[in-house]
Amino acid sequence: MVETDNAKSRRFIIRWAGYFYLFNLLLCLLISLRYLKSIDIPSGFFIHIFTFIAFIGHFSSVALLPYVLTIICALFLPKRVFITSICVTLYSFLVLYIAIDTMVFPLYKFHINGMVIHLLLGGAAGDIFQFSFKDWFVAVSIAISVIAAEIIVSAFIWKSAVRREKGFHGRAIAVVLLMIFFAENFVFSLAEYRQYTPITIQKGYLPFYRPLTMKKFIRNHMNIFGLVGISDKDRSDEPEVETGATHGFIHYPLHEPACKPQSKRLNIIMIVVDSWRADAFTSEITPNINSFAEQSLNFSNHISGGNATRSGIMSIFYGIPAIHNFWMNLLHERKGPVLVHQMLNQGYEVQAFASASLKSPEFNLTVFSEAKGIRLTTPGDRMSERDLFITQEFTDFLKVRKTEDRPFFAFLFYDSPHAYDFPPDYQAPFKPYPGGISRSTLSNDTDPTPYFNRYKNSVHFVDQEIGKVLKALEKSGVADNSIIIITADHGEEFNDNKKNFWGHGSNFTSAQIHVPLVIRWPGRGKQTFGHQTSHYDIVPTLMKDVFGCDAEFSGYTTGSHLLDEKKRPYLIIGGYYDYAVMEPAKIIIVTDGMLQIKDYRWIDIPGSVPDRTILSDSTNKLRMFLK
Repeated sequence: MVETDNAKSRRFIIRWAGYFYLFNLLLCLLISLRYLKSIDIPSGFFIHIFTFIAFIGHFSSVALLPYVLTIICALFLPKRVFITSICVTLYSFLVLYIAIDTMVFPLYKFHINGMVIHLLLGGAAGDIFQFSFKDWFVAVSIAISVIAAEIIVSAFIWKSAVRREKGFHGRAIAVVLLMIFFAENFVFSLAEYRQYTPITIQKGYLPFYRPLTMKKFIRNHMNIFGLVGISDKDRSDEPEVETGATHGFIHYPLHEPACKPQSKRLNIIMIVVDSWRADAFTSEITPNINSFAEQSLNFSNHISGGNATRSGIMSIFYGIPAIHNFWMNLLHERKGPVLVHQMLNQGYEVQAFASASLKSPEFNLTVFSEAKGIRLTTPGDRMSERDLFITQEFTDFLKVRKTEDRPFFAFLFYDSPHAYDFPPDYQAPFKPYPGGISRSTLSNDTDPTPYFNRYKNSVHFVDQEIGKVLKALEKSGVADNSIIIITADHGEEFNDNKKNFWGHGSNFTSAQIHVPLVIRWPGRGKQTFGHQTSHYDIVPTLMKDVFGCDAEFSGYTTGSHLLDEKKRPYLIIGGYYDYAVMEPAKIIIVTDGMLQIKDYRWIDIPGSVPDRTILSDSTNKLRMFLK
């Protein structure tokens, strides 16, 4: 039977695509070695063997997708220019994604996914992700190099494939890769069944890594095959977390609180500083806030409900666990917080003076979804410019408020510490400090002092702006009838525990979640409280003491009254895609139902298991707000 030209072309293209697939697989594996610098692989020979086959198995399957799409295209139009263009484009995107992800992951400890892309396209990418000119130059250079390499190697392989009709052992290579893929997934399934965390925690090391699981099959059938050690009695004593505990539709609030408007209605001014860690609240760094705190209620052991802006602000306003699924449900339903709803019900004017955009994260569609006339963006090229703007805007607002009796809530959100920014002509007191921040150059060996100095200068600048706000409140007389709250959305880390963590959103240690909380409350004097409090406690305190709501908080918050010194047995802290249950002596990190247990320095605790009562109770609290 005579082979047609199209059939020959297709056969040739398949051979060429096979070579090109192998090249890109090797390239992906080579680039992915960068991940190893930013992850802590548990010790053990077999654990390292699993890591080795996991890398090969995962990237061989990921790199297979462009190959399959190329073959499908070749079935319809087996033309060289068309096919090579498609294949080179697909592999260029794949390799670029992995290359850029290996730059992002060490900084933020999460991979580029749909959520990250949404944030990048949300209009506030420059506020959320801070990259220097050098970082962008490196990224563009890598992109150009990858595309050039793909084109050159594609042409070279095409010429080589023309000369070599035979010699490509595609089937043998495919069998080997398939065996590695199944071995990797089988081992992971056994580890997940036995809750063997040194292997299961590796699920988060690679992008889009979703190994197979088969708990029910193992439980019901594995012993039939005579496998050793797979019975329930051999499983770890570590309790399981049901992944369904955080999945479902939001049920918030469980019921509307019964509230009775107070005869004296106090204004509420909430000032939030982005990325302000607790130990950056000193007389040297924040002299104005420090003086203010001396005449106020100061909560020295206060914890944010999240390690990033989205979860931190969510915990302040909603008072419920600031986990990813809850946020996405609130966003989907355009569900505002009970706190803001009650403000509006009782006739409060609600205003926001935010340096950062309120559109990304989407606070305009969640926290302020019921408020009208909120400005979503602030003019200014730099964060410090926008911070200057909101100070002036709020002081102008106070001048207008002199003639109005209606109470108001004002949310001021200062953003400069997020990027360690301050005006070019600002007299920065802390030296030395770098002229800019190139996060891609930070490593475990980097001296944090200059970077921390720049950060402190930024906080010092914001303190000066807050000082102007406090003076304006006093001068206008508004302070006498106002609750003034000063806090942060989350902290900021400078490799405090020598684990190469910089910034925020990457772990749940004190540097990233311990924040200041100072409240001036008319008639309550001054006092420092050392008991543990959290952002979750702000909502019930305001609801009860300002809006006259009943003391049954559980229908709309997991928090307690700020002045309730009863010990909190644990706290649930939200991240971008994971969350943590903070016990008194350890941190339980939950990601897709997988558990990690670390101490407060982010060091694994061998043999440690969570408190079953705490884990069960925290899971029930999460499930409580789901339909």
